[in-house]
Amino acid sequence: NSVENNNKRIGDSKNGGASGDSKKAISVSAAITIPPEGVRDKIHFLINNLSKANVDDKVLEIKKFIEPNFFPYFSSFLVTKRVAQEANHLEMYASFLKKLGDR
Repeated sequence: NSVENNNKRIGDSKNGGASGDSKKAISVSAAITIPPEGVRDKIHFLINNLSKANVDDKVLEIKKFIEPNFFPYFSSFLVTKRVAQEANHLEMYASFLKKLGDR
């Protein structure tokens, strides 16, 4: 597992965040463990296919492969790539995270 120092601004489109006014960007400077490509692909696929009807199944599925040291990556991905762009699914993402936290 590689550790990368991400010193970028969430919300800055040139850094892969959601596009928007750079004055609204949040500066981030933290070491985040980037999961292997296969794990990243699983995370992205799982969240891509998340629906209100399958939240419980997806929680069980992600618990099988995500390690605690990947939580910062997962959190960043979920917030910057999904929640920020899909406000209409906020309730579903909140339900998913609550159930994920209810180990």
